[in-house]
Amino acid sequence: MSLPILIFSYLNSFLAIRVKNSHIYLQEKFIQFEGRSMNFSFLKVLQEVVMPSITVITGVLVVFLNHSVSKVDAKLRENSELRAERESRQRVDFQIYNKMIESLESSNPKQQQVAKALVIVMASDALRQQLLAILEQAGTDTIRKQVADIIENENKFLAEQQEITVHTQKLSGGADWKQYNYDIFWCEKSGPEAQALAKKVVSELRDRGATGRLRVRQLPESINSRQGYQISGYVIRPNANEVGIANMLKRYGDEILQDNEFIVTFSGTPTPMYLSAFICP
Repeated sequence: MSLPILIFSYLNSFLAIRVKNSHIYLQEKFIQFEGRSMNFSFLKVLQEVVMPSITVITGVLVVFLNHSVSKVDAKLRENSELRAERESRQRVDFQIYNKMIESLESSNPKQQQVAKALVIVMASDALRQQLLAILEQAGTDTIRKQVADIIENENKFLAEQQEITVHTQKLSGGADWKQYNYDIFWCEKSGPEAQALAKKVVSELRDRGATGRLRVRQLPESINSRQGYQISGYVIRPNANEVGIANMLKRYGDEILQDNEFIVTFSGTPTPMYLSAFICP
């Protein structure tokens, strides 16, 4: 048990003992007063005012202490969970690092492919870029080429994402759908057919009068494999207040897909005047 909880528990017990002793003491005094035939009005004041007041005050203090103990205990549990999560993350990163070093020392292409996959999917953001840079420099020729392409695609993707963040910070939303900015993504893993569908959706929006920024963008597989993406199928991701715009985009997009259809899932990142759709069959 932590020191703050021990202190609160001690104070709680101490107050309870003091209240009990106060009752006993007053009762003994009452008996003495009665034996001496003292004025019962004074005893009445003690019984009806003093003792109830002590009880109420003590009760309030006990409730306060119990509440404080609960808050401290909850905070300690939260800190413990965060610490455990951080330590677990560090262990995973350390294991990935060891796997990568082993693969580089062995010069085994298959081991390096496995190490590359672990770095891309599981390494923390803080370590991921550093490990990819090492693989790009020290891997086999094939690995170096693959990692160089991954880094180039990711840097392009992240730069375009930053443009979205900067642009949407200046907007408040609520305009006509034609003024919205649209990014229609196609998954790298889905290939040229997905890219062709994305281009058709953008062309359809333009033909219907869209005047905002319209872009066909690749979603790199190395990004989509990360937590927070992992998109498959046909998805539109609006904010909660953009359902009408999303349904309109879905209607036009479904005409292009024909045998398939978009589903709408909400994004938790506020991006006013911006909508994204994903084509990842």
